Amino acid sequence: MGRLVNTRHIFYGCLVAISVVFTLEYYTMHFHRGIATRFQVDSLGIAIEKYLSEKTNTNGLDLNKLSLKITGTEKTNNPNNRQYYVPGRYETNDNRDIIDEWGNVIRFVFVSNGNSIMIQSYGPNKKDDNGLYDDIIKIVKLHKL
Repeated sequence: MGRLVNTRHIFYGCLVAISVVFTLEYYTMHFHRGIATRFQVDSLGIAIEKYLSEKTNTNGLDLNKLSLKITGTEKTNNPNNRQYYVPGRYETNDNRDIIDEWGNVIRFVFVSNGNSIMIQSYGPNKKDDNGLYDDIIKIVKLHKL
């Protein structure tokens, strides 16, 4: 009987160790995805600032096509076909939308009465938390001409 108890304790100990390893792996994966998405959102912010600095007018800016314009895919208002942001291999979906590390489409939203653009990743919970909780955001101010 004593030998059976020891075997059971070893078994449960192994289960706990495996559980800890998988938990650490899960959080490490989300941590790395978070860092990669933060870098991506910041890079998109820089690309949008460069794109907007070369535009003579930000009135009528179509945020639905902004990702196409900064990647050089959309030729309208980008006659030189300039790429301000070059997406990585897995950073776009079939619609050519820029996506984050969790497969969410990166959103571009006007904020502050249209004076700024918020670049938003929904984060690991894949829900719109209005830029709070696990959302990863960057605010880009529009220049007024």
